Amino acid sequence: MHVGRQSFKMPSFIYNFLVEKMETKTSPGHTFTRVPITENLSVLDRIVLVLMILGAINWGFVGLANFDFVAILFGTMSPVSRLVYGLIGLAGIYGIPVVLRLRRRP
Repeated sequence: MHVGRQSFKMPSFIYNFLVEKMETKTSPGHTFTRVPITENLSVLDRIVLVLMILGAINWGFVGLANFDFVAILFGTMSPVSRLVYGLIGLAGIYGIPVVLRLRRRP
């Protein structure tokens, strides 16, 4: 995505979470495959989890410091901020079964 003349680069930890692949590592005499906890999650599931985490962090700042990132970025209850709040709320509802699936994973 390009914003003006600057290009937007997603932070690597978010990119790795969204498109994480299994890794096979070898050491002398041993081969093992690291299977990430997010192995069976779709890209939508991963995006929902990221939105849930960002929403939780935002609400933590609201509760502890009366600082609302969404309101700072998009204005207090502007149409865009209401859209962001709505998307995070929908992500929370959609994310309940996602989190339960992760919890049941052997």
